Amino acid sequence: SMEEQRQRQEQEARKANTESKEAARPDTIKEGDSEEASLERALAMSVEQEETQTVSPHHTPDFSHMTEEEQIAFAMQMSLQDSQESTTAKESGEKKKPEPAETPMEVEDYAEVINDPEFLQSVLENLPGVDPQSEAVRQAVGSLNKGKESKDKDKKSKDGSK
Repeated sequence: SMEEQRQRQEQEARKANTESKEAARPDTIKEGDSEEASLERALAMSVEQEETQTVSPHHTPDFSHMTEEEQIAFAMQMSLQDSQESTTAKESGEKKKPEPAETPMEVEDYAEVINDPEFLQSVLENLPGVDPQSEAVRQAVGSLNKGKESKDKDKKSKDGSK
């Protein structure tokens, strides 16, 4: 079955990986545990894995059995493969399909709804602890009505002058 085949491939990959580590180990870096030293070790491991890789390129290793350094090395290896594939595609003159232009997300304009005094009144009536009959609420809704009326007059005067 497919799962048995996958398990066999994983076992073969692990076996080949351990044999290659025992056979040829690159010189270890003798610097401290600086970030640069860690990256160099990861790169060395990545190069070592590239040389001994016997599994198909689409095979994803079991990350639960990998150390953090091995995971970093694998990520770097994938990154290097992606960059190599893109450069070879550019060199060979292949043209990739153009990616569709990003369309901006549609944003609804709530200004009209927020400035609607009837809507605000209905919202205020349904809010707990808010008295829609209080003087402060009436003034706020009244100021919206005045603002709406003045905007309507401005629009009418602009439309009439055309």
